[in-house]
Parts: sequence; structure tokens; C-alpha cells
Amino acid sequence: MSKGAMALTAAAFGWLLLWRFKARRFTSSTVADAAFVAVLLFTATSRVISPQYMIWLVGVAAVCLVYRSSRMGTPAYLILWATAVTQFEFPVWFSHVTQSDWLGIGVLFLRNGLLIAATLMACRILWKHTVTEAGSVTIPVPADQPEPEKVLTRSA
Repeated sequence: MSKGAMALTAAAFGWLLLWRFKARRFTSSTVADAAFVAVLLFTATSRVISPQYMIWLVGVAAVCLVYRSSRMGTPAYLILWATAVTQFEFPVWFSHVTQSDWLGIGVLFLRNGLLIAATLMACRILWKHTVTEAGSVTIPVPADQPEPEKVLTRSA
């Protein structure tokens, strides 16, 4: 399992590099969204998921939600639920986790499922809004009118 987790971490890093080279559309929230995805990827592929890792995710998710242009709302709420479940895993039901009974396995399964769902959803959202939609969205904005959100694009 440990070698598999390390391989997944390397694959996650590779995906982040690929995303960075292919991303063409950047909004004010892109840096926060990318940081959230990166922390999600490295947490989800970690060999050990400590409760403090979940707190880090909640913090980065909160930064994403500050931006109106961020689309990380659903993954952020999934992380909030996963963090709540983690508080049952440790310290409340830790004896069930160490005994590997149905309650311990169930709480770990639920927490990890929420974490994986949030990770896959966040990766898909980041890719879709910075890579896939980048070539199809071109909106000219007159220079003399204030614009609510600047969209920066990088040509290929």
C-alpha cells in the first residue's frame, strides 16, 4: 500500500505539472483553486491522513470561497463534511478504528470516500475552467467600462 500511495503522489505531481503547462485561462481565484487542488491531491494520496491535514484543507477551501470566481464550492463543502467525519474517527471512535470493526471501517470508508470525491471533482473543475474552456471563451471588454472580473489568457 505504501508503494502504491507513493506512486499516486508522483502521478498527482505529474498531473499538476501537466495542468500548469496546459492552463490558458486565469481568473483572480485560479491560484487559490490550484493550491486547494494541490493540497487535496497530496492529502488524498498520502499514506497517513492525520486530522490536521483536514484542517489544512478547510483553511485552503475557505480561501477559495472568498473569491466569487472560484468554482470550488462543492469540493470545499465535501471537505468540510470529511473533516467532521474525521473528528469521529479520531478521537471519538479511534478504538473502533484500531479494532477494525464495522464502525471503524465505516467511518474511514466515509471519510476517504468524501476526500476522493472532493479531489476528483476539484481536479475536473480546475481543468475544465482553465484548460478546456480557455479556447472557447473570448469576451471583448471595452477599456473604458469597469469590469467585475478580469480574465487573463495565455496564447498557445
